[in-house]
Amino acid sequence: MKARFSQYIYLIIIFILAIASFNDALGTSKIDSLEAKLKNYKDQTKLDTTHLKILNSLSWEYKNSNTVKALAYGKRALLLASEYLNSVGSIEEALVLKRAKAASLNNIGVAYDYQGSYDKALEYYIKALRINEIIDDKKRIATSLNNIGVIYYYQHNFQETLRYYKRALKLREELGDEPGIAGSLNNIGLLYINQVDKSNDPKNLGSAIDYLLKALEIKQKLGEPRSIARSLGNIGTVYKYRANLTNNSEDYDTALDYYRMSLSIFDSLEDKKGMSITYSDIADVHHRLGKDHLALKFYNIALNEAKDVGGINEIRNAYQQLSNIYEITKEYKKSLRYYQLYSLMKDSMLDEKSSLKLAEMQAKLDNKSKESRIEQLSKESKISHLEASEQRIFRNFLIIVLLLVIILTVFIYMRYQEKKNDNKELEKLSLVASKAENYVIITDGEDKIEWVNAGFTRITGYRSDEVLGKTPQEILRGSDTNPVTGRRIDDSKTGADPLFARNWLSMSP
Repeated sequence: MKARFSQYIYLIIIFILAIASFNDALGTSKIDSLEAKLKNYKDQTKLDTTHLKILNSLSWEYKNSNTVKALAYGKRALLLASEYLNSVGSIEEALVLKRAKAASLNNIGVAYDYQGSYDKALEYYIKALRINEIIDDKKRIATSLNNIGVIYYYQHNFQETLRYYKRALKLREELGDEPGIAGSLNNIGLLYINQVDKSNDPKNLGSAIDYLLKALEIKQKLGEPRSIARSLGNIGTVYKYRANLTNNSEDYDTALDYYRMSLSIFDSLEDKKGMSITYSDIADVHHRLGKDHLALKFYNIALNEAKDVGGINEIRNAYQQLSNIYEITKEYKKSLRYYQLYSLMKDSMLDEKSSLKLAEMQAKLDNKSKESRIEQLSKESKISHLEASEQRIFRNFLIIVLLLVIILTVFIYMRYQEKKNDNKELEKLSLVASKAENYVIITDGEDKIEWVNAGFTRITGYRSDEVLGKTPQEILRGSDTNPVTGRRIDDSKTGADPLFARNWLSMSP
């Protein structure tokens, strides 16, 4: 049974190594090709997203083999994206540049993560998350959530870790993002492994294996060697923990088989971080089996690989384990030397954890500030909308009032002009009537006397002040009035005679 299982494992190794070798050749040529293309953009200052893509791609490709270069390229891309955004010409360009900036921030975070600078990694992951949320890029939001969860995992804050992992997994399932789903399943599986390691309760191993096998199945379908290597290593860790709890030596052997498969792939990819972690896992199994000479060998190899890639966390772990094993083998000078190195690294990590705590607090503060700002903007928007509405109403009211004033002014002016013309005409008529020998009476629309000439006073004996405001009938028409004259007066009032059509009349005695 064991021999058949080993044969199966090594067939898988051969298959995966073939894929890995092919992809490694592609990866190396890809870096060379990208760096060759970058030379064409050495002195370029105009906006060109191709330049940004090359820098971001190089930052991502170097993360596993040279974190210093990964950081350098990531920061160049970030600076360039920020400069381009200052002179962006359209919304579409701004969206592309913001995506590139978020990618740069994420790549820088990953490089710091691989170096063990978790406070800086968290800082850049949070910045990337903010931009991805602004542009509503759900795939990259999931990436940022997952990466932040990783930092909480390093802090052993497993409740927050699981919360971020599951948020990322939910988004990836909604998007149908199989590589992302596999990554989330893998990380959740690791979280359950850690729970077993802390509690010595093997019940969580079932959940861990379920998540890891689901992740491995997806990764094998996608044919991603590095991801497959990580899943194999994680499954090996499950067997190692189970062996430690049950003292089943076969589980240790199975764990070593998975670790060796994982190591072969990392080696073909020249992934020094992956190699360092896997050598440490192999060394740990040998130490648990009581083979400390092999444990020392593999821990030293892990240390060298970690130094090559600049993995602070891996270096610190190697120092600690080497000190412990040299103490067991009674090589106290070596144990002390490695302990001193570990202590220096530990102090550095403590400072880093303090910074990380500050970064967490700042992140929470920023989130609250962001929520408060959104609420404030919402209120301001409502207030502005209300103020704008009130301003529109007031403006419309002023316009209506102004129009009414203009209309009234025009009406008054027209009436004034009309009255003025009437007065002029009346003056002319009065002038003519005043010279007439007969009497002349001018009445208004209600037949009340407005003016009489001198002839009227001479003939009737009434002064003008005695008759103004009275009707001619009240003054001149009595019982002795000639009926014919009375009819003429009536006709003139009804307009029967066109000569008296303007409410004024001339009468003979």
